[in-house]
Parts: sequence; structure tokens; C-alpha cells
Amino acid sequence: MTGRAGRVAICTAITKSFVSHARVLARSLRAVHPNIPVFALVTERADVLEGWHERDFESIPIEHVDLPDLMRQTFINPAMELTVLAKPLVMRHLLHLGVETVLFLDADVLVLHDLTPLIATSAAHAITLAPHLLEPATLDPVARELTIALAGTFNGGFIGVSARPEAFHFLDWLIERLRTHNRLDPRAGLHHDQRWLNLVPGFFDEVAIVRDPGCNVAYWNLPERRLFLDGGQLRVNGGPCRFFHFSGFDPRHPEVITKHSTLGTRASVGPAAALMDRYVAALNEAGFEQTSRAPYSYGHFDMGVPIPALARALYHGLGEAAGRFGDPFVTAEPGCYLDWLRAPDEGDGPGQGLPRLWRAVYEGRGDLRRAFPDPAGVDQERFERWIREAGLAEHGMDAAMAP
Repeated sequence: MTGRAGRVAICTAITKSFVSHARVLARSLRAVHPNIPVFALVTERADVLEGWHERDFESIPIEHVDLPDLMRQTFINPAMELTVLAKPLVMRHLLHLGVETVLFLDADVLVLHDLTPLIATSAAHAITLAPHLLEPATLDPVARELTIALAGTFNGGFIGVSARPEAFHFLDWLIERLRTHNRLDPRAGLHHDQRWLNLVPGFFDEVAIVRDPGCNVAYWNLPERRLFLDGGQLRVNGGPCRFFHFSGFDPRHPEVITKHSTLGTRASVGPAAALMDRYVAALNEAGFEQTSRAPYSYGHFDMGVPIPALARALYHGLGEAAGRFGDPFVTAEPGCYLDWLRAPDEGDGPGQGLPRLWRAVYEGRGDLRRAFPDPAGVDQERFERWIREAGLAEHGMDAAMAP
């Protein structure tokens, strides 16, 4: 990190495909708070970031923060999950550098007004969180409140911490939980970081809850937030809109508020529609068309084949035993992880003899077990034909992963 640690810092976490979002976040912040530095933890390989310099924010490679099992985490986590893990990592990193108050904002946030009250609250408490909802839902209330209960009471797009012991305890705890349980699986009680945040007010002291309706305005609370324009400035419930969270918004499809919900349309959001136009223009000016196409450098093996989600999950499930493969991204070494995936599984049962990767697919799907009772014997030809004609596409795998 080349910049000096200051009293207050804003941070975010991104892949290279979200660089334009981070630029817009930083520019919007600079228009309101020109002296507050912005940092972005970038979840990409160091060689991909070599020689890369940003004018709008200071980038921190994930290899520069304290994560002892970095290689494992970069392999088991797709881009979304690794970026979630990066949130508490970058906050802790900045506190260790001497920053007194750190505000994390998701990269798809647009700062619109003075954040001084939010900074003051974060400075006065160890941990500051923002709820998804500040009042009972008015539109389709039961369904929306149940959705929030599954997603988590607090939104992970904003977290404030200050240099107090309780904040370090919180960040260490959250990092440990996300290292092993960081996925979207509501039935298992998981929604990335957000379901873990439910426990924070009970586990830790000095926790503040932000109740300013102008903070974290987003699709999930728009029905309860009264928006109007006052001299070109967006106001919420009579006060300023401090920051708007464009969660799930795709500037290539500006008629859709978010990919996460069908709650509303552009026509139903009133003054927010003009803000969406402004955000699209800002992203395009920041190079969205180019940056959005950047590949995820931890998304493929070293010879270029994309890593299937199931291959990540199987590696995760091996626990410490996965260490025998060395670097799981490397495919040229004898006994590499990719060879293990392709090798026949000698376990008992009807899938015996299938490549380990495809046995896992087979055992996870009742329809395949019914259609191919003996997939490594009399049904082998039909099963392999299904893999080539349908299985690869259904499981998002490259042709190189076929038997």
C-alpha cells in the first residue's frame, strides 16, 4: 500500500470485472469527502495486477493481507464468495495499518450526500451495522419479511468498524466463519456473510445499528422509503439520501431494478429512475464495457480450463487431505488435483469406476441414478453420451472435463 494510513478510510472489495463500479464509488465519495482515501481489496492473482495503477482508489492485492490459507481459499471460492471473504480482511488490514475508523461499502454503492453522521457513529462504536428494513414491510409484507429473515437482518453492503478490541474480535470471528461457511444456502442457514451478521449484536459489545433511512437505500426497502427530488437532490423520508445501493443492477438492462427480485420495475420507483440513468452514465464513463469482460484469474486451472463449481466443493470437502495435491490450480505435476478428479472412484456402489467428478454428479442426482442404474457397466455408453450432450452444459463444465 503506497498511501499513508489516515484517521478515516473507506474500503471495498472487487474482482477486476467490478473495477468500473469501484471507480464510480470512489468518484462519488470524493465529490462529498475529497480528503477521505478509498481502498479496494482486489481478489485476483498478483501477476494479473502487476503494473496496474488506479487514479480513483488505491488497490490492495489479496496476497497482501493476512490469510494463511490463501491458496485454498482462492480455489474453493468462486469470485462472489472470495469477494465476500475479502470484506473483513480489508477492514482488518486497514485497522492494523493504523486507520482509526473504517467504513466498508459494496462497490455498487453511489454516495450522494455527507457521510459524516455515519462516520461519527462508526468512530464511536466498535461495530456499526445497517438493517435491510427499518420498519415493517408495507408491500407484500409477510413474503418480504420472510425473505429478509432468510437473507439476514443486516445488509453486508455496509459495515463500520473502529480501532477497538471488540472490532478486532468481530473481524477475526467473521473471517473464521467465512473461511469454512461462505455460500448461499438458506436451508443450511447460510447467506454468505449476512446470516452471520445476525449474531453480532448478541456476541459483541459496542454495536451500533444505523437507523438513518437515507443510508443503504436499495430495492429491498424502496416500498417503505419515500423518495423525492429537491432541487436535483434525492431525499428520503424528508432527509438526505446519503448513499444508494445498486445491488443486482445491470447497466446493460436498466429497465430492471435488480436481478435479485421482481419486486418493482423502473416505472414504479419514481425519482430513483433518474438516479439509475445517472448511475448507468457514470459506469459507462468509468469503462464498464471493458472492465466487465475481465476474466476472474482464480476461475480456471493453469492450462485455461474453467474450474467447475463441483470441483471446488469436492476440494473443500477433502479438508486437510487436499494438501497432498500441492497447488490445486497446477495440472502438469503428477498426482495433481485435476488428475484425481478424472481418476476412477473405487468406492462401493453403482458409481464405482466412474471418474470422481462424474460420480459426484451421479450420486447427487436421483434422475441419473434412475436413468443409468449401472453407469460404469452396461449403461456406460449411454451415460457418457448424456455427459457430452447435456451433462457438461447442465453443470457448467468445459468439454475437457468429460471422461
